[in-house]
Amino acid sequence: MWFQSLSGTAQLPLPTSRQSTRPSIQERSGKAIAGRGPCHPPPPPTGVDANGPRPPRRPPPAQLAYEYSLFAPADATAPRVCRDFVRAVLFTHDREPLVMPAALCTSELVTNVHLHTKGAAMLRIRLNPARLHASVFDESPDPPVVARPAAGVAACWGRGLALVEEVADTWGVADGRTGRYAKGVWFELRPAG
Repeated sequence: MWFQSLSGTAQLPLPTSRQSTRPSIQERSGKAIAGRGPCHPPPPPTGVDANGPRPPRRPPPAQLAYEYSLFAPADATAPRVCRDFVRAVLFTHDREPLVMPAALCTSELVTNVHLHTKGAAMLRIRLNPARLHASVFDESPDPPVVARPAAGVAACWGRGLALVEEVADTWGVADGRTGRYAKGVWFELRPAG
């Protein structure tokens, strides 16, 4: 290794190995365990305590209910943002079977808010072991209408609530909400089994 000093150039010797006089981690940990002394006896083997065998440890109780809310602006990206939010919540809580139907229903309800009210939406998700309850609130007091296109007619619009009705276990309208949001359309999904 070379370095420049005020007096000129000098060469420093490089160490050949990184030898140390300190004991290795294995040696130190072995001494610490072996040298516990009378104040710290070694721990009992797993599954056994001073009174004999222990029952297996139960996992901590799961939280009974989770609630999440998302405020979406009056923007064309709102359905996608809300759909991704629902997916993230369900994947986080290991509810994969509910992901696709919940994403579809959420997307349809938020799209209806965007197309028919031109206002912001609030998505609220309540999740417990028995069901998923999702509500989409908007600023319009007008109730939603389930459109049923005639058989054989190819329609590009008007099938959103019909899809929600078909996919969800139950759905409905919560009116009389106070504050900024006038009504909420909700759906519920229950895990199979």
